[in-house]
Amino acid sequence: MNDKITKKFICTLPLQPNASGNVPVRYNYDRSCGFDYDSEVRNPVIPFIINHTEPGETIALYLIVEDKSVATDAGKTHLKNFTEEFESVKAAVGFNCDGIEPITIRAPQDSREYMRLVKELFSKIDDGDVVFADVTYGRKAVPIAQFIALTFAYKIRKNVEIGALSYGEYHNPGIDGIPKPTIFDLADFFLLSDLISNVTNLDDAEKIVESVVDQLLEGE
Repeated sequence: MNDKITKKFICTLPLQPNASGNVPVRYNYDRSCGFDYDSEVRNPVIPFIINHTEPGETIALYLIVEDKSVATDAGKTHLKNFTEEFESVKAAVGFNCDGIEPITIRAPQDSREYMRLVKELFSKIDDGDVVFADVTYGRKAVPIAQFIALTFAYKIRKNVEIGALSYGEYHNPGIDGIPKPTIFDLADFFLLSDLISNVTNLDDAEKIVESVVDQLLEGE
């Protein structure tokens, strides 16, 4: 068994002040996910963990939490729910994980604190890692910090792969206007970001990017 950790999952603890706001949901799965999961989950990262881990392998899980929020009754309930859901998946799949490692955002949140988050997230990613990040929960600046850190790692570290950038949208409206909770994988954003940086100085950069966007839209 290879205990070297190369698969790393990064997600954020829910912030709902009422713990009942983080309830199990049966999501629809956008085709970008490449799979369906026919069970309710509280945290959209869970089906990605299930579908991208194997028995006996070792993974790392980083959970972004706010120091003030996680100390509240609702925050403690969110953490309990997340831990129980993760441990259930761990037992079912049979992978190894040394525990949930918190990455704490301190109050008050300001630009420096979010920049510190970028630095800490980047420090968790090593050469050869496959990173799965979930951007469902947290304040709006948290997903931006995650994307910047992962983009930096993708460009600077050697052989880093973005396995998924998952997002669960609870109020995603269907054609009939009725919300249909849906999970997306936005990992193609990294492909597009990398392409843009590589073709910026080319005369036909716009045509190249537009062509790739069209291919991604068609699912090719």
